[in-house]
Formats: sequence, C-alpha cells, structure tokens
Amino acid sequence: MRVIVKLEFSDWIVIFSGVPQGSVLGPILFLIFINGLPLLIRHRLMLLFADDTKVWRKVVDGHDEVLFQQDLEGLSNWTKQWSLQFNVDKCKSMWNCG
Repeated sequence: MRVIVKLEFSDWIVIFSGVPQGSVLGPILFLIFINGLPLLIRHRLMLLFADDTKVWRKVVDGHDEVLFQQDLEGLSNWTKQWSLQFNVDKCKSMWNCG
C-alpha cells in the first residue's frame, strides 16, 4: 500500500490486514466481517448500525446477571478470535436503580 498526494508517492509498505478508510469496498467488507456477531447474543438485545454496537438486558436478579455476563464474554471472545477490538473508551454501562 502507498499514499499518493498531488502526484507525490509515499514508499510502499506491506499491509497484512484491514481495509483503507474511504475505500468503496470498506463498508461492505466490514458488514460481511461482522455479519455473524448477532448470532452470539442469546440472552439480550443487540443493535448494529455501521460500526456501532449496542447491547442491553434488563437485570432484575442474579440469573439475569449471569446470562448477561455470558453474552458479554461471548462478545469478548469474538473480538479476540477476529482481532477486532471494541473501543473501550466508547463503551458505557447504564444503571437504573429506580
């Protein structure tokens, strides 16, 4: 891969994975890549939009907590298997104690 700006060329570098940002195929390849992710969710709700993932579950007792944790661990294992990490700085948890 190399970059071209106003007919100036960078040196070639070898890229082992990924898709350049701004490519035509990038969004399609990403969607194919994450297509199986919702299949991991068995005990909660999940929404995917572009590169955002939202998961939630109402936790009212210890059993709900265990099921929710199992799904979170499944997502964590998926990220390790496919080398695509969630952005931890953007991950949030919400609590409603009322």
